[in-house]
Amino acid sequence: MRSVYDFIIKPVGERYSNELKVGDKKLILNSKIESHKFVNNIAEVVSTPLAVTTPIQPGDEVVVHHNIFRRYYNMKGEEVNSSKYFKDDMYFCQLDQIYMYKHIYSWNAFNDRCFVAPIVNKDDLDLSKDKKHIGILKHANKSLENKNINR
Repeated sequence: MRSVYDFIIKPVGERYSNELKVGDKKLILNSKIESHKFVNNIAEVVSTPLAVTTPIQPGDEVVVHHNIFRRYYNMKGEEVNSSKYFKDDMYFCQLDQIYMYKHIYSWNAFNDRCFVAPIVNKDDLDLSKDKKHIGILKHANKSLENKNINR
């Protein structure tokens, strides 16, 4: 089964990452579906789109937008799946909702995305935690690499 324009993905683990193991006990960090902070955003690719050629292959892990797996309350107050839900814990995912993919062992930026790590601000007179407008490039994309900008 393949979609024409969308990836078909499934979450790695549960839809929500809201539990933490502390010793032999389980601590629930969040019990509401409204918060986006605890929605899982790591997925496994089930199938790739037919109309698009990508380096992502079935079985690869991807970092996706959190609203794909999220549940909502509709206008009647009923809990429903996102519009991306397909069936049997599988979801549709558009190209622009994928940020990174892991093929075999290495993570790669997808499409025009890049990832920059912040630099800690050591200035005692500045209240900002990170230095503004400066960072370390961790994952570049093809257009940056073509301009000789890489890590």
